[in-house]
Amino acid sequence: MKSPGTNTRRKANERALEIMISLGRRAPAPTDLVGHLLACHGRIREFVALAAKAGATGGRDVEVVEACLAVERYFERALPLHVEDEEQSLLPRLQGRAAEVDEALRTMTEQHRVHGPLLDELLVASRSVRASPGDPPRRERLRVAAVQLAAEFEPHLALEERIIFPAIGLLGAEAEAQIRGEQRARREVLLNR
Repeated sequence: MKSPGTNTRRKANERALEIMISLGRRAPAPTDLVGHLLACHGRIREFVALAAKAGATGGRDVEVVEACLAVERYFERALPLHVEDEEQSLLPRLQGRAAEVDEALRTMTEQHRVHGPLLDELLVASRSVRASPGDPPRRERLRVAAVQLAAEFEPHLALEERIIFPAIGLLGAEAEAQIRGEQRARREVLLNR
């Protein structure tokens, strides 16, 4: 006979899975450059939150493993494309247009370097949780890594959204179209691997 708390725990676990799955869903891709970049920022925030949820206690092992796989896939494949978009397509076109933008671009590039070890730790912790999803210390390591990464990402994303993305308007429609083409080409290469 089931205890009265079994159904409550099962429902809580099902809700946690729904949250994890909803965080991994993608909205239709925007067609404009700034919209695309903002959508990327939204996914960065979502996948860091998914990693933190996977690291928190609760959830069935299979759900935690699926969440970890999604986190790893995003941060190993998609995030590097976003960084390339910023450093290879935006930076050279925006550099020299305004002192405030130049300073933000320098900060952005340095922050990308700082994020590397934090991302590495998150990925190592995620793989560790996948190997043993019921191990509380492994889950805590993932949760802590996600919290630390979120703390570093938020001011970085805010800087880009406040200074760099509005400066894209200085480029003109032709340059924006070229950048969107470069973004698509990067993603095509990934899809064809």
